[in-house]
Amino acid sequence: MENIKRIYESVVSLGTYSFSRTNRHNHEMFELEISARDLPNIELKFLQENHIGCSLHYSMALLKLLRDIGVNAYICITLEKTPFASQNTYGHVSVYYVFNGEQFIADPIISVQTGNNNFFAIPFYDFLKENLKLWIYDPYGIHGSEPFFDGFLSQPANFY
Repeated sequence: MENIKRIYESVVSLGTYSFSRTNRHNHEMFELEISARDLPNIELKFLQENHIGCSLHYSMALLKLLRDIGVNAYICITLEKTPFASQNTYGHVSVYYVFNGEQFIADPIISVQTGNNNFFAIPFYDFLKENLKLWIYDPYGIHGSEPFFDGFLSQPANFY
């Protein structure tokens, strides 16, 4: 677990949160039809070069680095409110992973926003209870070659 914490801390130290500035980057990825499989590398590089991101960028970077050390990790999407809607309609991205047979969620953007790095090992069922619905995706899996924003997101590996 110490390696996971170290990697988590390295990712959350890459920059700050900015949805509006990173939204342009997300739109470029959509227009270019970037595959789900390629997105983790692209988002890690984006964070390293720009030092800003949203939940998608930080979670994809964390996913890539966890997979690099052999951790069984996936992208998790939950719904959250936006300033423009009264219901939970916006996708919040975090990382689902399994360590020593236990399931966890790492939520790096919360650490970026609060400065509290204790969001790297949230017990899965606590997170599920709080969020009610979540989708688990594997960018490196069978649908990984599909464009992330247009095709891949309609193919969750699991839904809770």
